[in-house]
This record gives sequence, structure tokens and C-alpha cells, in this order.
Amino acid sequence: MEKLVCNWSDGRTLPEEYVFPQDKRPGNVVIPSCDNIPVIDFKNAQGGNQERAHIIKQILEASQDYGFFQVLYIY
Repeated sequence: MEKLVCNWSDGRTLPEEYVFPQDKRPGNVVIPSCDNIPVIDFKNAQGGNQERAHIIKQILEASQDYGFFQVLYIY
């Protein structure tokens, strides 16, 4: 096994089968930076309907706007 792993790669380059052809690579992708990740506190998730509705709204908005969010449970 050790011999096979050593022959697989020199550790400095990728084998050709793992490299996308130039014409299939994504272009110049700009990734926007974000200073504030949405944080949602689940403390009141078991509370009344208004608290639950507010948390659900926060989850939906964070998912739509950012695609992710951070969950806290502060008690």
C-alpha cells in the first residue's frame, strides 16, 4: 500500500484526472465578503406561537439572503 501511495502523487501537483479542463472551469468568480453572519437564538423555540413564528421568519430570511446562519441556544 505504501508503495502505491508514493507512486500516486508527489504531493506538489494534482493528478490530471482531478484537474478540470480549461474550457469547463468557472470564470472569474467574485465571492462577496460578509461582515455579519445571521445569528438565530433558539432559546424561545419552544415558547408561544409568536416567538416560534419570529424564529421561523429569521430562519427563512437568513436562508434566502445568505444561504446559511449560526444557531445559538442561550439560556
